[in-house]
Amino acid sequence: SAAVRKLSSLCFAELVDLVPFDTIKTDTESGTELDGARREAHSFLGQLGGIRKESEEMGSLNVDLREYQRDGVSWLCFLGEFGLGAALCDDMGLGKTLQTLCAIECDRLRRAGKGSPPLPSIVVCPSILVAHWEAESKRFFPERKVCVVKAPNAGEGCPDTLFIASYDAVSKSKTVAQTRWSYCVCDEAHFMRSPHSKKTLAAKSIKAETKVALTGTPIQNDVVELWSLFDFLMPGFLGDLTEFTARYSKPIQRHRRGKHLRREERKSVDAMLSLQKKIEPFVLRRLKEDVLPDLPEKTIQDYYCEMAPLQKTLYEKTEDPAEGAAHVFSRVRKQQALCLHPVLSTDAQDAAALRSQAELDGKETNDAAYSGKMTGLRDLLQICGLGEGLSQNRFLVFAQSREALGLVEEAVLRRFFPQTVSVCLDAAPTMEARYSSVVRFNEDPSIDILLATTAVGGHGLNLTGANVVVFVEHSWNPQTDLQAMDRAHRLGQKRSVNVYRLVLRDTIEEQVMDLQHFKMRVASTVVRQQEAADPQKDISALDMLDILRK
Repeated sequence: SAAVRKLSSLCFAELVDLVPFDTIKTDTESGTELDGARREAHSFLGQLGGIRKESEEMGSLNVDLREYQRDGVSWLCFLGEFGLGAALCDDMGLGKTLQTLCAIECDRLRRAGKGSPPLPSIVVCPSILVAHWEAESKRFFPERKVCVVKAPNAGEGCPDTLFIASYDAVSKSKTVAQTRWSYCVCDEAHFMRSPHSKKTLAAKSIKAETKVALTGTPIQNDVVELWSLFDFLMPGFLGDLTEFTARYSKPIQRHRRGKHLRREERKSVDAMLSLQKKIEPFVLRRLKEDVLPDLPEKTIQDYYCEMAPLQKTLYEKTEDPAEGAAHVFSRVRKQQALCLHPVLSTDAQDAAALRSQAELDGKETNDAAYSGKMTGLRDLLQICGLGEGLSQNRFLVFAQSREALGLVEEAVLRRFFPQTVSVCLDAAPTMEARYSSVVRFNEDPSIDILLATTAVGGHGLNLTGANVVVFVEHSWNPQTDLQAMDRAHRLGQKRSVNVYRLVLRDTIEEQVMDLQHFKMRVASTVVRQQEAADPQKDISALDMLDILRK
């Protein structure tokens, strides 16, 4: 029953805390002789602790893999063989799709070799990535049957087939949750960070012998997201949500609120170290700088802009107590709109003030002159050579909304760069059309610039045709922006990538950047990367205290 499985997972989690992985690894590497069952147990614990042993089936794969990718496939195969969940959290652009397809193929070969009946596998991903998974599967494993889930009865009577479904399709399907799957892979698994959302519950209802979560950002805002991830992989492993919140989330989050009592600091350190040790065997994370030293450099620069006069006047009104105590979220939304351009403000008084000023100046209300952000974008694009025939730069511009992208097109591109060719990813009517736009941008150098929201263009896509990435708006969640910028900085990129973040000075945008830094420190501490060179670089308690105090 589900209750028994959860209890078993919880007991297993407590045992993981007690395993001396360092001692086992030392014994294995020194060649300590063991017999029979002890050798098998020692091998299992050694692989659980990080010793890689390549599966026999990998020799049958006709796929060229880098060394770190072979390690990743071996790790997935090992955990899959024992029915354990795996969270492959490699940095964006390191080939999580390929490694997973190889593991699924190894599982198919292992079943065939044992004479076990074939079972279908399923990949669940955002809608825009369905075509990508289908293309990659056919590219590397053309003999494997692939079926995109569209009908509600998908999965019936199709053994040995790889099904690919969007999260929405799984939510609507009548049979996906009733089918017995070999592998269930959830790509961009941070989509399941909300434990009780419809998409999360639908994905967690899938019954599979092996579950894999793929994400470059396992923690985006709160460690509770990690609980949701493991509740999909191995229900019960991290306890129930109430227990997890009390044991891990609350102690860590107290420091975000500035409570730095020594006793509380110790609790936060203990919580992070305990959580880190518990999940480490089931989370594999490698960074690009560790495993791809030949990847071109990525440079991130903050480009500060000053507010235009009218923009500053309207913004300062939102901070005036005499204006009344507006709801905090309403005020924040208004401030963010004003940071981009006063024309995006929904406030009637703001609109009237903008119209009056525009009539006085003889300009359109969406003129770049009324926004320090738009004039800053214009200047930056000119500096980078957009519109100059000799420039080899190609651009990605990210914003939070379609309205913002429309403003960039109207106020900046059409007015100051009328000869450039641009594509707006969000304007495509279907996911298939968006994927076609991505392919066209990568293959057609005459397209200078691709516009996208981070919600559409920031997940799983390969946009290596660009080498300049510009953010005109910023997410409270740092991983959203990191995902987006690494659409260009990934395998296949031949040029250095320059990332520019336009930040409006003396505004809420500076607070957003500060919060991003805190969240990134917590995430990188709880989910350690597997460093390529020196395994002794573990973060110390003193380092962790320093992180929490910043």
